[in-house]
Amino acid sequence: MKRLAILLWFVPLLASAQVVEEVAQSVVTEAVESITEGAGAGISFKLTSTGDGTGVSTLVMTSSEDTEITLDGTGRFYSDAGGTLDESLTWTVTTGASRTRYIKCSPGTANFYIEKNTITSWGAWTSAANAASLSGDIGQLTALTLIHIDGSNTVYGDISGLTSLTYLRVQGSNTLSGSITALTSLTYFYVIGSNTLSGSVAGLTSLTTFACAGSNTLSGNIEGLTFVTYFYVTGANTLSGSVAGLTSLTYLYVLGNNTVTGNLEGLTSLGLYLFITGSNTVTGDLSKISAGLQAVQITGNNQIVTYTAGGDWSSIADQSSITVIPAVGYGLSSAEVDLFINEVESTRFANRHLHLTLTGSCLARTAASDVAVAAIIADGGTVTTNP
Repeated sequence: MKRLAILLWFVPLLASAQVVEEVAQSVVTEAVESITEGAGAGISFKLTSTGDGTGVSTLVMTSSEDTEITLDGTGRFYSDAGGTLDESLTWTVTTGASRTRYIKCSPGTANFYIEKNTITSWGAWTSAANAASLSGDIGQLTALTLIHIDGSNTVYGDISGLTSLTYLRVQGSNTLSGSITALTSLTYFYVIGSNTLSGSVAGLTSLTTFACAGSNTLSGNIEGLTFVTYFYVTGANTLSGSVAGLTSLTYLYVLGNNTVTGNLEGLTSLGLYLFITGSNTVTGDLSKISAGLQAVQITGNNQIVTYTAGGDWSSIADQSSITVIPAVGYGLSSAEVDLFINEVESTRFANRHLHLTLTGSCLARTAASDVAVAAIIADGGTVTTNP
């Protein structure tokens, strides 16, 4: 009887303990589900570890409202650049200024959830070695005025709806798409990757920097882009218009099926590269814009027909080139070819290796440039002209 009494006394305790355990497990389950459901309701990106996953990525954001960002999987937030302090699965981007957090993604993946569309600036995404790579549809963040993503990434999406953007810089293995025609507030546009952007650049008249590489099909007249200082476009573009009025340019690189025209002589601020190829019909005396140039390549349907004395080629970089290949019906005379070669040699820095090509419809050089050619070749350079 005594044993039975003890047993009867202990049974309720076992039942009570089981209930407590079940309740505790239920609370934990509900908490996990709540976090997961809450995270999944936002705008999502994906992080994928690279290397051993010990590297740290830097994330800088600004928001119009306090906005929570949540990680799952192997991703973690930290408050220090070393990725050691205040480890967390959540980060609240508070209003008032740019906010910074550091992210590590140990071997594996993590989802990156932004709870609402209130991010106005993605001020930075940079990645150290072995840090996470970022992927996701950037077109979801329609409130953005600034995007700056330089680190390892494969972001994608249609950017045509990001009409509040004033600054867009994305480089990596990204695949952005969409028309840029309506992005008329842009002052800075730098998108390098496997992009397929389209649309006209004609209305982007506030631009100061424009760089676009990939399989783009941009179009439009560039004559109104008078504030541009840096212009770099590759792809299957069909840009048109005269460059003559773009007198603020320091860098001009146009590759594609373009039909750019105009006299280059007014572009006296060019201080880096002049590279124009395609169906372009530019003209002008290159001696007048030579000062400051580090490399020159003008091919395609250009109509270069004149070179006069006064060129200064002292800024041409070591191992760089000057290539001028005029179209049929244009080109330099033999005397102009000699003058061009002699001025390149006399104004370049000593021992600087450079490569000079004056072919296409240019006439042959004469013995008047023999000494200059020998000097350039003796320093490891080359001179190529028509025979």
